[in-house]
Amino acid sequence: MRRLGNIAIRVEANSEIGLGHLRRCLTLAKQLFEDGFCVYIVSLSSISHDLLQGFHHICMRNIYRNLAKSNIFANNFNKELLDAECTLIAIRNLSIDWVVLDSYNLGISWEQRVAESGYKILVIDDFRNKEHYADIVLSDIDIPFDKNLLKKSTNCHQLVGLRYALIDSHFIAVKNSDQDCTVQDNRKKILISYGGSDPTGETIKVLKSIKLLI
Repeated sequence: MRRLGNIAIRVEANSEIGLGHLRRCLTLAKQLFEDGFCVYIVSLSSISHDLLQGFHHICMRNIYRNLAKSNIFANNFNKELLDAECTLIAIRNLSIDWVVLDSYNLGISWEQRVAESGYKILVIDDFRNKEHYADIVLSDIDIPFDKNLLKKSTNCHQLVGLRYALIDSHFIAVKNSDQDCTVQDNRKKILISYGGSDPTGETIKVLKSIKLLI
C-alpha cells in the first residue's frame, strides 16, 4: 500500500500520568494508518511493545540526556525547548509532514519551535485556557477554543465536539440487549476514578472516607 505521508505523535505513558494520552493517540494512529499514513510514536518513556500495537516507536531518553548536558542548555535550561529540540533530532531523517502533540506539560513554546522547523502541528487538548501555536486543535469537549489564544494563524482549524472523540472502534458501537441487566434497587451508585494512574493513593483515601459513612 502506498503511504500518503509520515506523521509523528509526541506523547507520554508512564506510571505517573497513566495510559490515557497514549490510548487516544493510538486510536488516532490506527485511523491515520488505515487512511494511508506511516505513524511514529515519539516519547521520553520506554513504552512496552505490547502497548504500541505494532507502531514505530522512538524513545528520546538518550537524546534528552545528552542534549541536557550540552552547552546549548547548560546555562539556559528550558524544559519545553529542550524537549522540542530532542523531538526535532528524533524525527529529522523521517520525512515527517505533521507532528501531533498530546501533553499537559508541553505547550506553545514547544509547538512554535517545532512549527518553525517546517512541520505542521496538530494539538490534542482538554483545556481552553492555554495558548497554542498549531494548524489544528482537537478536543472532544463541545466548547470552542478561544481564537485569541491560537497564535500560529487566524485560520487555525478547530475540530471540537463528541464527533471528534478518539474512541477505539471496539467501544464505538454497543449492541442493544433485550434483557436489562441493571440492578433494580434503591442503592446509590458512586463512580470513583483518578484516570489511568493514582500515584498518591487518592482512591484508597476516598474509599476509607466512604466506609466511615456506612
